[in-house]
Amino acid sequence: MNIISIFKINNEKSLAFLVPNVKNKFNYSYKPTEKLHKFDKITVFFKGDKEIEIASDMAYLILETFKLTLIDAIDNKIIVPKEIGVGKAGYYHNLDHKKKYAERFLESSSYSVWAKKNIQTWIYNKNNKIYLEIFPAYPWFYDEPMEGNNHIPFDEFIKTYQPIAVEEIDLATAQKWIEQCNEILDTIADEDNS
Repeated sequence: MNIISIFKINNEKSLAFLVPNVKNKFNYSYKPTEKLHKFDKITVFFKGDKEIEIASDMAYLILETFKLTLIDAIDNKIIVPKEIGVGKAGYYHNLDHKKKYAERFLESSSYSVWAKKNIQTWIYNKNNKIYLEIFPAYPWFYDEPMEGNNHIPFDEFIKTYQPIAVEEIDLATAQKWIEQCNEILDTIADEDNS
């Protein structure tokens, strides 16, 4: 995998945006080339105590969603409700999913940056600060448990629930990340270059 960019959180933690070499590259619409194309599939990893894949999609979607959410966070537009503390958004999101159509704590589309089946990445505001929260999502919301796949009942999952990462992102870092996104978006190809 080739690194597109590293979005540094602090000296120990970062988000790494990667794309495979041309031989292993996947493009949703065109033949892969050396140049990064907006339809090339890229993967995002959270690097901290361990490395965890948190997103995988078209380059344009990954970068544009990240950038727009950061802009909203800088403008303090994505405030979690006052009763939800820092690091608790994922916990309440899982409870909301369990409730299905009942009253919900959070409107997840406001905070969600990327979503994989079992991992969510959110950015939100709390007390005029910006937070990045990466958390596990209950694996059996969408799939019925199959025999032998180590099914855990929701009540057990939520009792032991812990976020994967909760990081305060200072304003300067958020602005730098937007600049990094813009630099990459300005260089990616948007037409068939084959």
